Amino acid sequence: MPRLVATAPLTAISTLAATAMLVASATGCLPGDERPVPSSVLLNVNRSDAVAEGFVTDDGWHVTFDRFVTALGGVPLGRSGRGPGSGEDCVDYSFSTYDRLYDFTVAGTSKVVLHYGLGRCTIPFSLRQPSPEAILMAGVTSADLELMGPEDSDMFEKNEASGVGLLLVGRAEREGVTKQFSWHLAANHLINECYAPFSDEVVNTIDLYGEDAHVRQLEIRPQELFRVTPSLEAAIEFGRFAEADADGDDTITLAELAEVDVPFDQVIEDLLDELPDDFKDEKVGTLFDEATLLTLVRDILSRRVAAFEGAGECEAGSDF
Repeated sequence: MPRLVATAPLTAISTLAATAMLVASATGCLPGDERPVPSSVLLNVNRSDAVAEGFVTDDGWHVTFDRFVTALGGVPLGRSGRGPGSGEDCVDYSFSTYDRLYDFTVAGTSKVVLHYGLGRCTIPFSLRQPSPEAILMAGVTSADLELMGPEDSDMFEKNEASGVGLLLVGRAEREGVTKQFSWHLAANHLINECYAPFSDEVVNTIDLYGEDAHVRQLEIRPQELFRVTPSLEAAIEFGRFAEADADGDDTITLAELAEVDVPFDQVIEDLLDELPDDFKDEKVGTLFDEATLLTLVRDILSRRVAAFEGAGECEAGSDF
């Protein structure tokens, strides 16, 4: 899968763990560890009414889901690149990288990962195919795990996305017409710094000092898959998905989405407008090989499905 934005690979981040030891609790270190006691930060993901109950698009389609399955995982804490104190060292004590496989049609508010660390840190996370050791949450089975994550997958070795990162089964209805879809998307994203809408303020930066316990929230936004372009002001529409049903069997396939062109230049422009200015010259790379409705959904919009509360666009990559 092509990269969205040029970022450091996950393996580069993992060097933080070379000097870090696991902590026994939020208030103490292992015997013999003379480092300061770390803070903790619990990352949760909130229940999504838009997934569980559906939503209405701007062009009047009622979209509902039977399955909405993806794996969310922890990624080592990182140094903040923007804002006051940026560049200060962030020390990750725990190196928490496990993942959980969710079906958000049934999942309530759930834990994603618990970190321990010190310093000014960003809280990255991954949205990707599950690892073989993924924790199965409510509504998912070992069969889902086998389907989405090949047994030989290794998130620290793969350079290209494979497997299924987002499994969607549902339908859209309008004026007596029903269109069904069952999409297995190879969506694999490492979400790094996330910005407030139309701003360069990083919303997933946190100061970890002392023995404080923090909680941060992710939310699930299925509507983002149906943005006309990546602009946060763009309409959310299902009409062009319905029109992609070329054979008229009322089932929209990924192969049919791959036959629908999207305005490449407009997609690029709208995405750049959501990112800080310096991304235009330094960090924005090739977004996708072909400008189709499939690549727009799979490579760009799918990474917005899980987002920090208050976040707009995020710096993201697909190196695992």
